[in-house]
Amino acid sequence: MYDRDELTDWYNRRGLEKQGCGCWSRQSRRRAPCFLCVIDLDGMKQINDNFGHIEGDFALKKVCKTISGACRGEYLCVRTGGDEFVVLAKNVTEMEGRAWMLKMEKELERFNKSSEKPYAIHASYGITSRVPGETESMQQYIKESDEKMYRYKVMNKNGEERNSVEIRWYVRENEKRKNRQNSVLMGMLICIVIAFAVTLGGFAILRRQMAKTDLEETKEQSYEAHYAFIVDNPEDEYWQQVYEAAKEEGKKQNIYVEQIF
Repeated sequence: MYDRDELTDWYNRRGLEKQGCGCWSRQSRRRAPCFLCVIDLDGMKQINDNFGHIEGDFALKKVCKTISGACRGEYLCVRTGGDEFVVLAKNVTEMEGRAWMLKMEKELERFNKSSEKPYAIHASYGITSRVPGETESMQQYIKESDEKMYRYKVMNKNGEERNSVEIRWYVRENEKRKNRQNSVLMGMLICIVIAFAVTLGGFAILRRQMAKTDLEETKEQSYEAHYAFIVDNPEDEYWQQVYEAAKEEGKKQNIYVEQIF
């Protein structure tokens, strides 16, 4: 018996029972979370009635492609029938799953803005993600997610925003998490900059000290005498002329002449 859907090449209900139940049992034994999302294409009947089944099939395949592009890691995609789909994954938190669905919605929005199709493609969804209880089955998760999906669909039909309360909650939480991460990174960066500045400052002092020592050694080695030429006002042109003359005379007699302010 076939366990694949001909149109989308996703698993069908039979494939979900075969592939999904094994994954479900393993996660239940390990006390690890299972993520299950039910997704429904909005307005499928209107697309078929007004534009034909070829366009309806296009919309179905577009939703499938968008879902696959949004999901990450190991997951199982299923077309359970008509315009309804199921995504099953292990070790995926509810927040991570919401991020997938948010990405799916944003991608569909981009497609609708740039597409020349005479209709828009939207999808409603419901998510359940937790460690399965001892008596919980995959069908219970499907039922729970299905109910959440229909509540979301009703909100959309009543003219509510495409982004539901759940999505707005995710965005807020995601922004808080990013802000916390940015604060930590900024703190680390400041510490690195301070450490670098201290190290650079110490290195500069060391270089100056080494240069001074080298200069003193050079003076002692190269000249027979060292004469300090003290000037009260270094900007005075007269004293500058005197210093230059003394410097030239010192070179002739191998005496180092230094100007001190």
